[in-house]
Amino acid sequence: MDYIFIVTRKCLNHSDTFCYGCGGLTFKPQGLNFTLLVKKFYELYFGCKGGDQDKSWAPHICCVTCVRLLTGWVNALRQILFAIPLV
Repeated sequence: MDYIFIVTRKCLNHSDTFCYGCGGLTFKPQGLNFTLLVKKFYELYFGCKGGDQDKSWAPHICCVTCVRLLTGWVNALRQILFAIPLV
């Protein structure tokens, strides 16, 4: 007898528990929305647009640390330790 198994793949973790910039685990108090200003800073630093924001599987938040680092980098106050986005 042949059995057919239908396997549905579903991630156990919600995508908004991860930072869009560094890919680190981010809890609600540490996460900020991926706003237009943060998106612009992200594009300037990494040289690529933050995309897939219309998709449910993409992270829609950025951790407070990444927002501070990107803002500091734009204002020439800080350097960022990572050069490639982890998404």
